[in-house]
Amino acid sequence: RRLKELAHIESTVIRNPVDLEKWRSQSSWEQREHVLWIGRYDRHHKRPLACLDAARQLPHIPFVMIVNRGDDTVEQEVRRQVPPNVRLINYVPHDQLVNYFTKSRLFLSTGTAEHEGFPNVLLEAAASSTPIVSMQDFDDFLAQSGAGTWVNDDPPALVSELQSLWTDQHRWNECSAAGRRYVEQHHRRDSTYQAFAQLLRRICQSTSSQSSPADPEPRSL
Repeated sequence: RRLKELAHIESTVIRNPVDLEKWRSQSSWEQREHVLWIGRYDRHHKRPLACLDAARQLPHIPFVMIVNRGDDTVEQEVRRQVPPNVRLINYVPHDQLVNYFTKSRLFLSTGTAEHEGFPNVLLEAAASSTPIVSMQDFDDFLAQSGAGTWVNDDPPALVSELQSLWTDQHRWNECSAAGRRYVEQHHRRDSTYQAFAQLLRRICQSTSSQSSPADPEPRSL
């Protein structure tokens, strides 16, 4: 849609594939121990300071922040301000993130669509049946999936939604099941691979039909 608006180019969307077995979680609401945040040290994209602000107002809720290197100044700010209920982790290999998602009651996204595309961590949260609380709704994912809630960059509302989903087991179960169901329906690896293969076939057929054989070389008499 954005490509058509800016460059007037038609495009086809291939949904990101998700390994559903890898991200499957059997952990219940009671077994989920913290709110998970994943990103990097920056001021405008992932916005870790927004996570700290929320955590500071929810001292009874444990937070785990997996933060990759980025802006050194922001890193220093975060480390100075980190409250007791926040555990900072410098780096986790991607293939080990599932261990954190399956122990998380909620996933918190403080990123902004103004500066980044759709975050794959939202799919991973949904696939692991972890409800999402987000500052923004990237590509209407939460509205369509029911995997969580968003607050349109409203910090007080963010705190309120975190508190609500942390304590409301019925609502948590609904979001948990809806997110997993949506990913199963729309992001299965076999379905996305088939869609990509079909697109390539259409492109090849279109290119073949539009091409014309080269003019034969003139024959000498």
